[in-house]
Amino acid sequence: MELGRTDNGQRRRVAVGDEISIRLAENPSTGFRWLEPQYDRGSLEYLGSEYEPGGTRAGAAGTRVVRFRAVTPGHASVRLRNDRPTVPHSPGSSEYEVALDISATS
Repeated sequence: MELGRTDNGQRRRVAVGDEISIRLAENPSTGFRWLEPQYDRGSLEYLGSEYEPGGTRAGAAGTRVVRFRAVTPGHASVRLRNDRPTVPHSPGSSEYEVALDISATS
């Protein structure tokens, strides 16, 4: 399942074994990055995070892709914060959260 900006604050249904990809705009040249996610470790397996450049021009925005796999039925949430790592809670920082209902089968 692929999630994005419009899923912020929403609840989504997935099944055990499903991969969840969260795709969010990121522009590291501004100093803002999506920081390490907070998530329910008993229900989700963190598969990693990668940055996809949006172009070859200096300062071009790209996309942060954060991936998980649902591993046990139940309820889980994923929280991400877009912030400056060197100046936490900077003006302009933002948060993303999605709730997941994980079923045993699809």
